[in-house]
Amino acid sequence: MFTSDGWRVTGFGTVLQPSSGTRADMLERLRLRTLSFFAQLSPDELETGFRRLEQAVAADPGAPAPAFSEPLLTLERRR
Repeated sequence: MFTSDGWRVTGFGTVLQPSSGTRADMLERLRLRTLSFFAQLSPDELETGFRRLEQAVAADPGAPAPAFSEPLLTLERRR
């Protein structure tokens, strides 16, 4: 899609997204997301998933949130 409009791929890899806050902070942010992957889950799946998250957070709410990898695509405009 990009290459047909004058761009070329110069890199594709992953970057590690550092932890931001605690597990409890992250759980609260997940609850506030209005448009997300959660819309694809059934009510039962959603309830089960959040119950498991709540149990994990309750065990150590102040623990740092885990870091996660994100894809990174780097493009360059052809001259």
